[in-house]
Amino acid sequence: MIKGNYLLISISLLSLFSCGSKNTTQQSAQAKLSPIDSLSQLLAVDRDNTNLLYQRAKLYVEKGDYTAAKIDISKAILRDTTKADYYPLLADIYMGLRQPVGAKAALEKCVEVAPNHVEGLNKLAEFNLFLKNYQETIRLADRALRVDIHNPKSYFIKGFAFMESGDTNKAINSMQTAVEQNPDYYEAFLQLGILFSAKKSKLAVNYFSNASQLQPNNIEPYYNLGMFYQNAGQIDKAIETYRLLLKLDNKDADTHYNLGYIDFMYKKAYDSAILNFTQALANDKKMAKAAYMRGLCYEALKRNDKAKAEYAFALKIDSSFALAAKANLRLLGLK
Repeated sequence: MIKGNYLLISISLLSLFSCGSKNTTQQSAQAKLSPIDSLSQLLAVDRDNTNLLYQRAKLYVEKGDYTAAKIDISKAILRDTTKADYYPLLADIYMGLRQPVGAKAALEKCVEVAPNHVEGLNKLAEFNLFLKNYQETIRLADRALRVDIHNPKSYFIKGFAFMESGDTNKAINSMQTAVEQNPDYYEAFLQLGILFSAKKSKLAVNYFSNASQLQPNNIEPYYNLGMFYQNAGQIDKAIETYRLLLKLDNKDADTHYNLGYIDFMYKKAYDSAILNFTQALANDKKMAKAAYMRGLCYEALKRNDKAKAEYAFALKIDSSFALAAKANLRLLGLK
């Protein structure tokens, strides 16, 4: 997922718009104010300051208060329609309000006001990526790169478009250029790992490792690396990686499911598998496949009554689960 980043206003910004000296009591009161309240005080004195409105809108976005953010940025744009930087924020707000038409219009206005606005071009490219308009996505990203050839975000967006449209080699080339331009680009390292995993290349390990070093508390690189090892038949390494993940997040249902699957498929350790599938279901009550796999475990243990109950439970969670329906009929002697 492509996300936008927003920066909290700093103390230095607050001092930029203040003047004169304060006594100790005033300074103490100021220190207790939140960044939004501090900006609100400044706006009470200078209500037409578009930069203050823009900064407060960004803070509202960080809080998830898109309605308040829209009011502020709309006021800023009304006072100055030529500030291209305001329109990408408005687009983010519209997306937060689930109004994509407004987001598209805001981004188009941005590049109309400033045809070489890299952020606007990138966000418009992202919007087309969201709509799966891959050719337009690539065209807009290339347009941004003509303005700034060292811009890593454009390469990442192009890479994602190539990946989703099935051109793995071009996707890899674009993502690799993105990390060359920004060696701290976590998302690009993660996607490179996924791309090389699809090619069954050991290079995937390096990219997932780089991603985990950049974001040590993020479970995504560990999960994908575990899947790579599992699919490659390197079961011990898969188990080790999944266990590292569970130290970060013991409630990840997919990881418990995968450990259960390894117990069932490779180790024939059915009791251990049942425990893992049970943990998966405890963390994701809609995971019908975990109930189905528990049924297979009980069936392997010759506990058919338990197996029937699990298949019925899987069908209760998901009535369209064909495998559970077939297993249930089989044990009932109907098929």
